Amino acid sequence: MGSPLHRSEWEPEENFNAETIAEWEKKKAVIKAKQIPPFDIKAFDKDQKRRKREKLLRQRARQEERRNRRQALQQSLTVHDMDQDSDPDGGRERLALIFNPFSLMEA
Repeated sequence: MGSPLHRSEWEPEENFNAETIAEWEKKKAVIKAKQIPPFDIKAFDKDQKRRKREKLLRQRARQEERRNRRQALQQSLTVHDMDQDSDPDGGRERLALIFNPFSLMEA
């Protein structure tokens, strides 16, 4: 009983021990006597479909975010490459300023 209901699966009878089967037989008798309501399979299936749909939407959103990041990185690398082409020292001076801003004062 440690897992949430939405993580449950159908199991064949041979996967259960005699004690579990006996408990289930007692519960079926209580359900038949209308002392407790039966399990709502339709609601369970509906909830499973909703969870699956939500998971798919989250996966698609993550894929879209990754695609957007890749495109942004490719565009920034393309712009950087174009900047280096027009710069005689290939952008090394600009990188030196980024990593050591005090180099301007030393010159």
